[in-house]
Amino acid sequence: LKLNKESLVIKKMNNMEEIQPYSSSEEIEALKSQVKLLSDKLCEVVNRLGNLEYGAETSFNSLSDKHLAESIKMDGSTFVTKHFDSVQQTDPRKGNEEHHVVSTAYCSRFTKLSKECEKSLLNDIAIRPEDGYLLVESVSESALPHKVLNVGDSIIAVNGVPVSTEEEFHDQVKSSEQVSLEIVPSALKCMPFSDKETYLKCLFDYNPSSDSRLDQKAVGLQFKIGDILQVSCKEDQDWWQARKVDEWSSSGLIPSISLQKSTHDCKSGVCENGLQESKSFESYGILQSKLLNGITLFHRKTPRESCKTKCLKSLQIYEELVKLCPYGRRTLVLIAARGVGRRTIKSHLLRHDPENFATVIPYTSRKQKATEREGREYHFVSYHYMKEEMENEKFLECGELNGKLYGTKLDSIKEVIKKGQVCVLDCGPQAINVIRNREFMPYIVFIDTPPYEEFKHIYNIHRDSLRPRTDEELKQICLESQAIKNIYGHLFDLTLVNRNTEITFRRLLDAFESLRSQKQWIPAEWIE
Repeated sequence: LKLNKESLVIKKMNNMEEIQPYSSSEEIEALKSQVKLLSDKLCEVVNRLGNLEYGAETSFNSLSDKHLAESIKMDGSTFVTKHFDSVQQTDPRKGNEEHHVVSTAYCSRFTKLSKECEKSLLNDIAIRPEDGYLLVESVSESALPHKVLNVGDSIIAVNGVPVSTEEEFHDQVKSSEQVSLEIVPSALKCMPFSDKETYLKCLFDYNPSSDSRLDQKAVGLQFKIGDILQVSCKEDQDWWQARKVDEWSSSGLIPSISLQKSTHDCKSGVCENGLQESKSFESYGILQSKLLNGITLFHRKTPRESCKTKCLKSLQIYEELVKLCPYGRRTLVLIAARGVGRRTIKSHLLRHDPENFATVIPYTSRKQKATEREGREYHFVSYHYMKEEMENEKFLECGELNGKLYGTKLDSIKEVIKKGQVCVLDCGPQAINVIRNREFMPYIVFIDTPPYEEFKHIYNIHRDSLRPRTDEELKQICLESQAIKNIYGHLFDLTLVNRNTEITFRRLLDAFESLRSQKQWIPAEWIE
């Protein structure tokens, strides 16, 4: 749908395009009519997609003339998305950790309800004031049109008037024939999907052409680790129908979870029919022990299991996902082999934005040095205390060096999050299984090495400013990096190859900031 070019005058002012309507009433009416048609068309698209993309908002903002603004009022229950920096009037870092959290970057939507819904709004939903808005605590199943309000949503305004108490809410609902609500979805609000659809992240590579279980290879859907699939049919026990998200690909068949597990063979870490363990746990453990400078890592206790049982438990097939409205993560986890530059990037990030990023102070059982201060370099505690806390699984990770214990406590991470800051962690890959949950909501970034020859060349260029390393040590770093990627790669949100520290830092910062303005996929188990 195109606007008549003659009805607008585009003039250049200060490198910005400004839209100027003609002054005559006839031309204004003609323009309003055309904009109304455009508005209706956009509404139709919005209704289909469920959300209006961020870029479309700027199109509305450019139509700033009051005559045009009046013509873009939408009828019925149309949803319009706007983006804000924050809804809270107070500093979010001063909030109580038990309070409902409104993301620092979120989507607000408007919906209009008829007078018939007034009774339901007054009697069938429970709300309570919180930080200048109203939090929805419960909603009767038959109270309102489907999905208009959900538990955890925040009501910001009614009929364009901000509301912060139940009395203000009731007064505004009663005062108008048509009720307009401005709603902020819960900070963990997923995008609406059909009940029949499931979205899965692939945790293994699959090639139907090499699958002996599939008679007609052409009907299979090939995918690799990290691909996101939309599963439309699970009626068959062994084969599901799916398509790749964000690709113009046709649907195909993928093996179900039960089928994939039933045909898994633990011999040599190799699975039949396209699923392969890239490295055995034993080989990775040996490689790791050589590269940790004598540190003995302690792991959470698990019963002794057979190789087959371990392999089946470690078998990762699919992970169910939901799509989340823009939302910043609570922790930023940097994973890398020793010597890749992970801690340099972490320090750069903390210096760049100390207001929003913070880290934790580790604990140790060694004695405090004269130049050290409690709570600055370490928290100095007794050996007995650390062993006891380790037994109670209070540490994200811990290890022993020269008879002294070192570790990062989970409570320290929670304290940073409580202050409203992102907790930046550089930890071993085993810690991912502890921290990757709803409570910590990590964004996991793997800092990878370039290929060995390139890595060696980069090291030689900067040799004078780096710790001396032999070619064998550089090769071991690359091997360790590959081993980490092979075993934990399906859990990474982002992989960056560190050829230049400054460029890697900028790419990391851009990727993390984009979470506040773009919808994202997260594990379904993170959503209540």
